[in-house]
Amino acid sequence: MNDKELNLDALENADEDTIKKIAADCPASDEEKERMFAMSRKIYKERTKESNNINDMEVSGVDVYKRPAWLKFAAAAAAIAIAAGAVTGGGILLKRHRTQPKVDSSEIEERAMSPFGDLSGCRVRLSNAAIAPAVFEPNEENRTALLTALNEGEWNKISPDTPLPDGESELIYLMNDTKPCRLTLYGDHTICYEDNSSKERYEIDIDTENAVREAIKYDPEAGDELIYLDVNDLNNINSVWLTTSSLNPDYTDIYVPPAGKIFTVPAKNCRFCVNEKWDAEAAFSCENIPEALSIFTEMEWKEADCQPNFGDDICYVAFRCSDQDGLFNYSLNVYSNGYAYAEYSDKSTGEAGSGLYMLKTQDYESLHSAFVNEAYVQLNNMDPAEEIKHCKPLLMQISRTDDTSKLLNLYDNAMNTAADALKAASWEALPDDAECGEEVCRLRINENLYLQTYYFYDNNVAVIGYEKKKYSVSPELTDTIKSLSDYAWKIAEPHSQLENEAPDTLERGKEAYQNALETKSKFNGGALYLLDIDTSSEGYRDFGDGYGGYLVRNVSSIDEINEMYHQTFSDRYPENSFTDGGPYYERDGKVYWYVGGRGSNIYYLGTEVVGILRRTDDEIFFAVENSYGGANVDDTPPWTEQTEFSVVVQPDGSWRVGKLTVPY
Repeated sequence: MNDKELNLDALENADEDTIKKIAADCPASDEEKERMFAMSRKIYKERTKESNNINDMEVSGVDVYKRPAWLKFAAAAAAIAIAAGAVTGGGILLKRHRTQPKVDSSEIEERAMSPFGDLSGCRVRLSNAAIAPAVFEPNEENRTALLTALNEGEWNKISPDTPLPDGESELIYLMNDTKPCRLTLYGDHTICYEDNSSKERYEIDIDTENAVREAIKYDPEAGDELIYLDVNDLNNINSVWLTTSSLNPDYTDIYVPPAGKIFTVPAKNCRFCVNEKWDAEAAFSCENIPEALSIFTEMEWKEADCQPNFGDDICYVAFRCSDQDGLFNYSLNVYSNGYAYAEYSDKSTGEAGSGLYMLKTQDYESLHSAFVNEAYVQLNNMDPAEEIKHCKPLLMQISRTDDTSKLLNLYDNAMNTAADALKAASWEALPDDAECGEEVCRLRINENLYLQTYYFYDNNVAVIGYEKKKYSVSPELTDTIKSLSDYAWKIAEPHSQLENEAPDTLERGKEAYQNALETKSKFNGGALYLLDIDTSSEGYRDFGDGYGGYLVRNVSSIDEINEMYHQTFSDRYPENSFTDGGPYYERDGKVYWYVGGRGSNIYYLGTEVVGILRRTDDEIFFAVENSYGGANVDDTPPWTEQTEFSVVVQPDGSWRVGKLTVPY
């Protein structure tokens, strides 16, 4: 019997039991079964080609996808072919085998496939609303169950324009060898299939849907691996495969330069302060930005070759972290002059160390910017009481209750009283259209992060900041702020003459004030009339850390510059002395002047000493009124600020400048 003599007509409508019976009774080797199976498939295709063409022309509408019919037919055809072979070639088989081998009928069974092919070997990643934008890889048991359900389900193709249902969806990402695709399971028993070139929509039976939903439940205890994507775009079927390893968001890696290695610590144990020294109450959490801490690894940590004076330098970033048990502790302070001091200890190993580093300008500015941005994000979600705990008031001004355009600087105890009242208050957010009464007081706070203004009204409404956020506050808070204003302005009332004071004191004070502003400006600008500065290209030196300056030829230390400066300014106040870091730098026994200037207040209109405030044994305090407004810029209404200026009386009766606030 040859291949073409096989009569296959009886198999086209044979049931599965008949086919299995035929297949089970036919002996053959594995090689023979494979050959016969391929042969029967070829014959079936030829026999059904015409029939399929006819069906394609007649069928329209919903396309029902079931298990391929040729598999049943091929299994039976192969069985008959093998049976025929057994008759004609039985003698040969008997010669080779004394006993008849048993044939496992499972070798020839149909393989179920989805409309897009066999998915059984696919890699799987899943996502849903609970874990987005992350994905997870299911454990092997669930992966197999999912792919089996997709392969064996009944798929009815529907129009891709079918409206999408409301509610959440489940995302199933498959990688078949190198071909990715995505299945989106909706709540209306439909699945959308997408690859890089096509998009189709199907309706699936309820049993398949239930099996799929059961298999894609996230269960980390069962071995599901959560993965945080490098590219957070769940709409891109390619990008979900870019991340090859998982990252636990609860922990972060911190590079510790004195140790020269990385430590892994809980992200919640990492905290930072910006523009101030370390303050545990004011610190912000790094729990939401563990990935940002990789900046420590990316920075260049160059050991400093000299010991700077950190006295007046702003601590740009103060960072602290520890491990879960508190055995490992690390602290880092980064200063405005580019220096950084790091210190760590690890009690579990007995290791400890510290180091002083000179950072590149780009590095410490990037570090500062990253932490400031995160601080702003967190502050935006805080109420005023919480905000002021995290933002240290550097300067506080309070208005008069009868004229809120006049502001007065608060000092020491008065500033602490106002801050404590704001922290203890209850703040209830109000809608933007909430009515405000008459303004009774204004409190402006220059915090270490930004300037914030509080407007208080007689109906116990407070409006805060440029965004004009409105809050309901207690009458007690409004009364406290008003009382503080009345007290502060009472003791700040200027006088033209004090008892037992020389009659020309006020006039001398005005002259000293103007001289102080001019002298400070000259020294910040290089004091060219006192200092011999080589402004040629030969006199310029690049410090290699983002700074450079021109050589000051007639001094060898900053102390010598301070001796000149202190002929006008008293050294009683630390801010009246120059330190290494600007505008003068001391390097290798030489002094350099850094070319740079401070900004100015575009709303500044003028300044004037308006009276005497008080006198101690050797210091006289004057009231200075600074005028501001948008007359030369915009329509900003005018206002005034009252500050203090003082002179320190020397033993010989001469004066030197004490407190000074530059008004512009």
